Amino acid sequence: MRSIKRLCCFALLVGVVLIGTTSCQKKMGRIVKKKCVDCHQQEAKQFKAAKVVHSPVAKDGCESCHRPHGLVGGVYLRVSQKKLCYTCHKDSKAMLDKKHVHPPVKEEQCVDCHNPHSSMNRDLLKGKGNQLCFICHKDDGFNRKKTHAPLSAKGCLACHDAHASDHEQYLFDTKNNLCAKCHDFEKSTFIAAHTGYKVGKSRCVSCHTSHSSSNLKLLREFIHAPLDKNR
Repeated sequence: MRSIKRLCCFALLVGVVLIGTTSCQKKMGRIVKKKCVDCHQQEAKQFKAAKVVHSPVAKDGCESCHRPHGLVGGVYLRVSQKKLCYTCHKDSKAMLDKKHVHPPVKEEQCVDCHNPHSSMNRDLLKGKGNQLCFICHKDDGFNRKKTHAPLSAKGCLACHDAHASDHEQYLFDTKNNLCAKCHDFEKSTFIAAHTGYKVGKSRCVSCHTSHSSSNLKLLREFIHAPLDKNR
């Protein structure tokens, strides 16, 4: 009889413990995994207010680049910053094989020029037009009295590739070939202006500056004496 009582008491105790555990579990609820934007709503709103929004950001896909950090603060990328862009932009990595690679590209620092979230400029650029180039490159030689037409109309990217090129100074072609895209070397007025000199066999930039000049016809600041008299 005594053993039966003990058994009943033990069973009752186990029942109380199980009921209590179930009750606590219901109160705690199930842990739900949140997305970044569930907490970082203000940041997401700010990014999306820009003119150009990076595709993952527009789709609330922060996790495409970032690892959730939970209660621990900090911004964690899925892979190193230098490799991250190439996880989606795989074709862009071929630029590294060209002869001349722009330092930010060579060092795989895409974010030097591009904002990874959003921007008011095309291609998620951090600056507008030539102003982005002038963050690193001095603008002294671009503001003289006479400015090369392509520079005024299209900016640096009219002649230079911003990433890499097989031609020096990241040009789209050799210097003379590039000039020939706009200037017809065989045109009579062109030949007359050069007094019959065979321009195609020389370097245009030996006499002309490609950006801006204080002289007519973009002649370089140092001018051969005979030319100086005929200005």
